[in-house]
Amino acid sequence: MSGKTAGGLVLLVVGIGIALWGINVMNSFGQRLAREIGMQDNTGPLAIGVGAVLALIGLVLTVSKRSPAKS
Repeated sequence: MSGKTAGGLVLLVVGIGIALWGINVMNSFGQRLAREIGMQDNTGPLAIGVGAVLALIGLVLTVSKRSPAKS
């Protein structure tokens, strides 16, 4: 396994974890209560966006083929 593939897998797993954490934050009781009284917190959506971007980069790095070595 090349370093690019291993790094891609790490980014993929970390990105999915961050996105799931963001979903959990958005659905928490405290967050729902804060929305009801008019407070705005962008932590959940921001975490979902960052996690999705990291997971996408990791997926691209994992599945992309290595270029042939030049002589």
